Amino acid sequence: MKKISLIGSAIFIILAISFLIGSFSFRDPGSKTFPQAASIMVIILSGIYAVRNIRQQEISSAASEDIRPKTVLFTVLTTVGYLFLILGVGFFIATPIYIFGLMKILGMETKRLLIAVPIGATIIIYLAFVLIFHVPVPTGVLFSQ
Repeated sequence: MKKISLIGSAIFIILAISFLIGSFSFRDPGSKTFPQAASIMVIILSGIYAVRNIRQQEISSAASEDIRPKTVLFTVLTTVGYLFLILGVGFFIATPIYIFGLMKILGMETKRLLIAVPIGATIIIYLAFVLIFHVPVPTGVLFSQ
């Protein structure tokens, strides 16, 4: 389990470094701020996670039983489906569907949270990216002009 966590941390650090390097190619200084900040945060948090796993001597059996191969497979398939759904119906319709599906896969049963979290997350993303940062989001084939 420790080895998998370290590999996952390394993958996230490598991806974040590549996004950080890619963000320097943006011409507008305002459009590179968020990707750079997010990349740096992912690098820091993945590094902390890796260090914690290295220092951790014993992994409880409960933690190792929580990860099921079917859950991981369904999560990956749902994420790939989400990417295709964005292309078809757009980001703001696909995102709450994706979050709801992922919460169900991960075992969330509370009906209020199953409704509130996807809608709330989508609203927060809309406020941040569209209204504050003025970043265009994919509208999908169905809603493109």
